[in-house]
Amino acid sequence: MLLALKARAEAAEDRAEAAEDRAEAAEEVLHHIRQWCDAYPLDIFPEPDFIEARAALAERGMTLDALSAATARRVLEGMRRLIDGTGPA
Repeated sequence: MLLALKARAEAAEDRAEAAEDRAEAAEEVLHHIRQWCDAYPLDIFPEPDFIEARAALAERGMTLDALSAATARRVLEGMRRLIDGTGPA
């Protein structure tokens, strides 16, 4: 009986340690995402004139939609790498 209780207690400790490790990893990912969120302040990188940007891109055969989608994919891929633990964005 005592051996069974000891085994159950050790298993519970292992689960608790694993949960703590996962929580720490999640906090680190959130920290990186927060840093990324703060990396482009509006006082340094003001919002562009999207109508002008669309016209300038169109002159070169590109669309603002394609550029926006590419940028969003890059951001989301960086977040995926953080979540998967394969490296910072």
